[in-house]
Amino acid sequence: MARDRRIAICVSDERQPYSFVTIEGDARISAEPDEIKRVAMGIADRYYPISGSTGDR
Repeated sequence: MARDRRIAICVSDERQPYSFVTIEGDARISAEPDEIKRVAMGIADRYYPISGSTGDR
């Protein structure tokens, strides 16, 4: 990813009728602990929200 930031993910359903979804985009690499925590917490809050959460755990 350091040379080519393009990524693609495809998830397919093998059951009929066949269907799939493809996600394409640019990846970003970070070694900054605060940046990694911010992104990870944003994902966690989206799927496991805490009522009244401000994003700071």
